Amino acid sequence: MNNTFLIGDIHGCFEDFQQLLNQMPIQENDKLILLGDLCSKGPDGIALLHWVINQHHVESIIGNHDLLLLHDLLVKPKFNSSAWLEQLKTAKQFDEMIDWLRSQSFMQQLDQHHCLVHAGLFCDWDDATLSEIEHHSSTLINPKFIKKHYEVMLDHLSPSQSDPHFWINVLVNIRYIDQHTKHLLQDFNAPEHRTHPESIPWFEAPTAYHQDLNVYFGHWSLLNKIQYGRFWCLDGGCVYGNQLIGLKLDDHTIYSVPSSIQKD
Repeated sequence: MNNTFLIGDIHGCFEDFQQLLNQMPIQENDKLILLGDLCSKGPDGIALLHWVINQHHVESIIGNHDLLLLHDLLVKPKFNSSAWLEQLKTAKQFDEMIDWLRSQSFMQQLDQHHCLVHAGLFCDWDDATLSEIEHHSSTLINPKFIKKHYEVMLDHLSPSQSDPHFWINVLVNIRYIDQHTKHLLQDFNAPEHRTHPESIPWFEAPTAYHQDLNVYFGHWSLLNKIQYGRFWCLDGGCVYGNQLIGLKLDDHTIYSVPSSIQKD
């Protein structure tokens, strides 16, 4: 039987990524899916991109930093340093790297029990809405939509079933919602240090999608556990000097390596 393996936010920590792969029993016909934020911030994002585009079994979910990078490469430089963008643009296989990144998805429902996303899902999305968003969000990775999104994203934090800008805010950015209004809240802190007293982590709200759906995400390195019931956070904060985390999907075996980056 073929297996599926997941790895959380790598952020260009290619050396640690290679060490983690050496721990994981990935076979030739297995699939490896990365949960987004692949190459920005860390020491060797170009090596990581070179590696992924030359593997037939590797896919990724688009994270917030991946989308920011696509904005800067497809629209105009704004969010990333000019030195990093210039280094990337002059790298070998640059066109192939960007084409590969643009071809990835914002979410994947592997089956009725496993959903992959970078940041999270919105609690009021039912099964039909999840399928619609999974299908239509793949059409949004284009310069026109990305440009517009970063002009209007802060105006699209209110719950909506049909607003693609709200969809993307959820899929790549969600951490907290207001437990009464369900608006998305901007707060980067760990739950014990949340800034809004009426907020809850997105995965604590009752869900309209079915109760057997396990959701695997990254994005939130300040969470202090991997598993929250049927929700699994694989962002170990590697780029901040913590750890890189992987998971074997069929039996939830956890793999990890300490970061080679020294903490501040």
